[in-house]
Amino acid sequence: MIKISEDKPFVKLLNELRIRVTRICIIMIILVSVCMTLGVTVVKFDGYGLFILYPDTFNSLSNQVISQLKNDLLPDNVSLIQTTPGQAFTAQVYVAIIIGIVGSLPVIVGELFAFLNPALHYSEKKIIKRIVVPIISLFVMGCLFSYYVAIPYTLDFLYQYGQAISVLTFLK
Repeated sequence: MIKISEDKPFVKLLNELRIRVTRICIIMIILVSVCMTLGVTVVKFDGYGLFILYPDTFNSLSNQVISQLKNDLLPDNVSLIQTTPGQAFTAQVYVAIIIGIVGSLPVIVGELFAFLNPALHYSEKKIIKRIVVPIISLFVMGCLFSYYVAIPYTLDFLYQYGQAISVLTFLK
């Protein structure tokens, strides 16, 4: 094992990078595990609805997201199918991984900024801090536009071609 010392700055840099990547991976693993094993339910308490997590692998958070996407985005005449036995589980894993990545983005960005911070000049740090909020705002607005406008109309338009030739429409 290599001893880390002050006279080996590259090894010290790699060790810091390893620690930061490990933190990111731990957060992502925790979020993916939560999405795969816990579901969200609303509990009425004193007239208010409280969202709580509860253990349920067959109605987990990732399954709830898939159901919500199906209800919001697919036209009424389109059905979800699985063509192989493991496809439903694979879809659940993919959604959980995406939720894990998106949920850990604040940690990823924070660790990346903390790692690069010593190498940046004051003026560069100032520019980065000024453009972070507009970048995040534009990204969120683009996602919302895509979810509520672009995807529903695109899917509806494309599935109308299948109906024109009397083909059953499924989404795999």
